Amino acid sequence: MKTIRIIDKKGKTMIANVVRYYMYDNKDYLIYFTNEVESHNRVKLYVVRVHPNFYGMNLTDSEWHKFQKLMRGIIKGYNMDISDIVLEDNLILPVVRSRTFSVKVSYLDVLKGTKSIQVDSMSNRIRDYLSSKVDDIIGDKRINQRYQFETSKIDNPESLSKIMYQHRYNELLKEHKEILKLLRSYEEKINIILKKYE
Repeated sequence: MKTIRIIDKKGKTMIANVVRYYMYDNKDYLIYFTNEVESHNRVKLYVVRVHPNFYGMNLTDSEWHKFQKLMRGIIKGYNMDISDIVLEDNLILPVVRSRTFSVKVSYLDVLKGTKSIQVDSMSNRIRDYLSSKVDDIIGDKRINQRYQFETSKIDNPESLSKIMYQHRYNELLKEHKEILKLLRSYEEKINIILKKYE
């Protein structure tokens, strides 16, 4: 893990561990910590927006709100649109003011981008399953053939329309129940995985 020298507004110098240095929304941000462990196995982190003249400044309320959403997205394993910046060695960063937050120690590697929570395969399976079911519901030849066979002897167009509508409605209900059941099962699996990182 890279380190950086932080100089606070009182002129005090400390060595900090860099969690991540990245660009987001055309602005540079630095997340770091100084081994301040809090209760429940949590570590205190600092974040600053890095000015082009290379000094750390406080995040505005708007930036802080975006930052919190970004961190939640990273921890949950979402692909967030950020660009990591290579930090040179032996850098000194004056910091006027910073925002602080804390995370569980187990999340540090996730925030650094060196470890991810593997839920993508489940998401893909859900998406593929839903796509196939939508194709089945909309214009599946087998369903249409079954309607045609079961209604071939009905001469009244109005009765035929009602029967086909009822069949399609029943099919939709079955598919809806299957989809809800699948989503619940995957939600349980995802929650089990996420609990390992809490």
